Amino acid sequence: MMKPKYTVAGINGAGGEEASGNPALKKLVEGQGGKVFASSVGGGDDEIIAYLKAGFEKGNQLKLYGHSRGGAAAVRIANKLGAMNIHISEMTLYDPVGMYFGGSFNFDYPNVSKVTNYYQRNPVDGVLFWADNPFQGSPVSGSFQWPAINNVNLTGQSYNGGLINHLNITRYAIKNP
Repeated sequence: MMKPKYTVAGINGAGGEEASGNPALKKLVEGQGGKVFASSVGGGDDEIIAYLKAGFEKGNQLKLYGHSRGGAAAVRIANKLGAMNIHISEMTLYDPVGMYFGGSFNFDYPNVSKVTNYYQRNPVDGVLFWADNPFQGSPVSGSFQWPAINNVNLTGQSYNGGLINHLNITRYAIKNP
């Protein structure tokens, strides 16, 4: 029996390639032969959609990952692909936030099979780079019976001697799926 082939994409959060959970996301995505992108307020979406659409047209299954505002972008992109009848087999989100008008956290089409969303709602201590928890993540929802959504609320959970926060949730979730 042949294993399915995948086209894998990841969408970074704010702050560049080395910020927050972006390095862990990059390692995960590139370790599966995928490509990491950036998207802000829809800028960059066309490149991500073209990459995923090309993989879909080759017969590959699609996997999409997103951290922080990249998680909000992943939901937005899934909805755009849904309008094109393009199916995503699996999505994993790490603390999606809607900063900079990132979009909703609702899947408007039944084109995604499975979503795992790791988020935390621990107290926020600022929006600057030296903050321990600059943002609270969000749960996601769907308008149809698909996708099957697993919202994993990590509020109050510990990691490396402190609370799970926006900056370490990606590393935690990758190590503890």
